[in-house]
Amino acid sequence: MPPRAKPISSKKPLLQFRSQAGSLTGVKIRELLAVALGGALGTLGRVGIDIGFQNFLHGSALATLMVNVLGAFALGWALSHGLAQLASWLRQGITVGFLGSFTTFSALALLSVTEPLAIAVGALLANFSLGVFAAWAGIHLGQVPVASKGDAP
Repeated sequence: MPPRAKPISSKKPLLQFRSQAGSLTGVKIRELLAVALGGALGTLGRVGIDIGFQNFLHGSALATLMVNVLGAFALGWALSHGLAQLASWLRQGITVGFLGSFTTFSALALLSVTEPLAIAVGALLANFSLGVFAAWAGIHLGQVPVASKGDAP
């Protein structure tokens, strides 16, 4: 039997399953806490949007659209605007924690099977098309250089 070839990729795995100091199966405790805190804050933001739209016609569908489009834009903007320069635990808290709990696929899926067909199809198309556009816009707006105080004439 020939020996196995080593993988070509030099990327680090997202999770490492060997024991490390200050970690729980490779997930650092600081990242775990940041994701938990970000998740709690994202959930509060999501509940706030839900409450804000509760008196609108199809308020649940509008709230779901709002959080998904805002979340797609925010993730696109954050990833292109230098989020990579932040500490890993802070990046995870923002992206996985806050934005992961703020946006929702499960509510969209439920909406698509509980609403009339026209509303369901409209919600799916709007979430997908506006979400993709928002992510694209966030990436491109995040790449626009921002003038610092030292750059002013």
